[in-house]
This record gives sequence, structure tokens and C-alpha cells, in this order.
Amino acid sequence: MTLLRHLPVAIPLYLLTAWPLYFVFRDSRDTIDDLSYRIPELATDTARALASIGPAPFLNHSLDQLVYATLMLLIFGLVVEWRLGWLRTTLLFFGTIFVACLIAAAVLHAIYPEVVDSGEFRKAWERSYSGGSAGALGLDGAFAATSRWPYAWLAAFALWELGLWYFYLGNFTPVFHISALLLGFAAVRWLPTVGRRPRGVVQTA
Repeated sequence: MTLLRHLPVAIPLYLLTAWPLYFVFRDSRDTIDDLSYRIPELATDTARALASIGPAPFLNHSLDQLVYATLMLLIFGLVVEWRLGWLRTTLLFFGTIFVACLIAAAVLHAIYPEVVDSGEFRKAWERSYSGGSAGALGLDGAFAATSRWPYAWLAAFALWELGLWYFYLGNFTPVFHISALLLGFAAVRWLPTVGRRPRGVVQTA
């Protein structure tokens, strides 16, 4: 019964929702943009911006992003759900996305355009954001915090994300990812009610 009680639920349900939605909306970029998070709207239309953080994680804007998030969730997220249970995993996934959206907006509002007015920051200001990759990094942070080598795992995830930014992304997205990674780590490491494992779950890595 202990095994059945801790079988993953949250991550499979997310993936079973996100993958069909990607194929439904992949040719409807305008629909995805309408439902996605936009940083300027946090100041100009706060209610709409906050509301958009709800559906945005389910609407991955590219197949690369969805595959990346899926691999992270299957490799590390399932372990987190086994260790912490489906409810805390769900709260960490969506909670780290929500707070990372606020942090990324604060960073960009602080530096653009008064401090830096370059093409990449202008693109970051004008584009929309969606997908579950930030939440996946949040669970990576949780995985690190519940492991036997928390800071080694945290450094590995951070270096991986920075390498991905340097060699592939080259945009503002890693601000979301690194924020979520650190939030997931901090929440599990230093908030006892979040990091406490359900009875019967053993730390394995």
C-alpha cells in the first residue's frame, strides 16, 4: 500500500495535458500568445498578467522546450514526487513558475530600457512566455535539496542551464529557469513543511 500511495500522479497528469495541447495549438501561435505571460503587462494590466501564469505552463511554445521539460520531469521530477508526494510536487512546480515570473519581470523592469537597451532585452520585453520548463527546473532544485549532495547537484543544474543559455538559447529565458531552480532548492531545504518526506519514503540519491 505504501508503494501505491506514493506512485507519481502530478507529473504524469501534467505531461498528459501538455503534450496534446502542444499539438492542438502548435499552428495557432496567436492563441498561445493570448494565453501566455507577458512581462510588461505586470505593470500595465496586473490582473491579466497574473492570471496568465495559470494556463501558460501547459502551453509550451516549441517542441524543443516541451521535450526538454519532459526529460527533466521524467528524470528528476518523478524522484521528487516519490520523495515529497504529489501535492508538494504540484505546489513546487506551479509555485516556482509563479514566483520566477515575478522575479524575471522585476529584473527586466529594473534594467530595460533605462540601463540596457539592447536587442535581446527588447525581445525579452516584447515576447510572451509559456511552457513548463521553469517548473521543471524548480523540481530540479527540489531534487538537489533532497539529495545527499545538495550543493553539488544545485551547481550541476546551474552550470547545465548556463551552458544551455550560452550554446543554444542566448535569450532571457534562463532568468526564469535559474530563479525557479533556486526557489525549488530553497523551499525544500529551508521550509520544513515543504521538505519533509511522507512516511515510508527513503532518500536514495
